[in-house]
Amino acid sequence: MSRSKKAARYGALGAALAFVLASLFVPRLLAWYFEPPVITGCSCAASIAWALNANRWIQLFSVLVGAGIGAILGFRIRSIN
Repeated sequence: MSRSKKAARYGALGAALAFVLASLFVPRLLAWYFEPPVITGCSCAASIAWALNANRWIQLFSVLVGAGIGAILGFRIRSIN
């Protein structure tokens, strides 16, 4: 198997792992960080839309970072073997 194929495989594995971890932990972190207003009759629609948008960006960032780390590990492991 060529070096670039192995790096791509590790990159895909790292991206998948980062996506799964981000999917598990980011919504809980957003819920912990976000405190809705206590005022009665207030609409939280804008806040919820913001939180979901932030969740999407964090997941995208996590996938890209995981792919980068996986590719780096793939190159490093290949150079060791």
